[in-house]
Amino acid sequence: MAVPTVTDEWVIESVSSPGSPALRLNKSVPVEAIGNDEVLLEIKAVSLNYRDLAIASGGYPLPVKFPLIPTSDGSGVVLAVGASVTSLSVGDAVCVLPAPLHVSGHLTTATHRTLGDGDLSGLLRRHVVLPASWVARFPDYLTFVEASTLGAAGVTAWNILFGSGPRGIRAGDWVLTQGTGATAMFAAGFAVLSGATVVGTTSSDAKAQWLTELGVSKVLNYREDPTWGETARKLSPNGEGVDLVVDVGGSGTLAQSLKAIRYDGTVAVTGFLTGGEGGPGPSLIEVLPRAANVRGILGGSRAQYEEMVGMMKQWKFHPTVDKRVFGFEDAKEAYEYLRAQKHVGKVVIEIRR
Repeated sequence: MAVPTVTDEWVIESVSSPGSPALRLNKSVPVEAIGNDEVLLEIKAVSLNYRDLAIASGGYPLPVKFPLIPTSDGSGVVLAVGASVTSLSVGDAVCVLPAPLHVSGHLTTATHRTLGDGDLSGLLRRHVVLPASWVARFPDYLTFVEASTLGAAGVTAWNILFGSGPRGIRAGDWVLTQGTGATAMFAAGFAVLSGATVVGTTSSDAKAQWLTELGVSKVLNYREDPTWGETARKLSPNGEGVDLVVDVGGSGTLAQSLKAIRYDGTVAVTGFLTGGEGGPGPSLIEVLPRAANVRGILGGSRAQYEEMVGMMKQWKFHPTVDKRVFGFEDAKEAYEYLRAQKHVGKVVIEIRR
């Protein structure tokens, strides 16, 4: 494979307005030299997260450094390897781990670093040089587009379902997921395949079909049923409540999430889609009436990625990707499409030659 000396990359110089990300395409940027422990990748696909929108518009709750190359999730092929690299070879198909320093166990200040926020450069470019330990192989039945979704949404969902203690979700449990975004779709699919009963929420009958096809038992339209959390609890055995809620909304959904769970159930908070809608959300004291566990989720580790991939191979699980896949030159449009919430599953930018 030819080793390029220049590449193209998208850059965000500063905070932009929510509806128009200040993305600029830089062409013929020099490619870094490959270190002994590094690999050169040709990026094939990049998937977007709501986090990317928040970073671009100044709404991300964690520190950001501008200018930056955005996005944290991608897949590609190895074009060259450093002299000390033995784990990968030229031609290998890999995905990039968004939190590459988190190998296993609990997060620490040192390991909680993610791509695409200016601290570590992101992947919205044609080529990138990275430490070999930052990438991992993916199941060979997946396309590059599908594989680009695994690092953040897939591993986050896996962490939600199986990352809290030795038990994890298992057959007979009840799980409530919110919406048809990527993390919710991964979580719903994994939970169904694990034998759990899944209740999902969505805003439209059209999107409900995607959940039903995953095996979700009951879909609630949260626009028609504002007390969907209470409804989900009543659906569960003896009306006791669900075992786990996958909360992607944050302050605007947490109150209903707490209504949905059983005593000593868990609400896994992994997003902030609703921002401050409906006020500041419930106070911390409201976890007491249900003896609730509220767990914040910030992605997952490499070890969890490997666990997830192992089960995906057994299940032959395919991620849900929106039917509209964007080209590299259409990155701005992809951002706007995600912001408009027109998607189901992952919004992906495919990088063709």
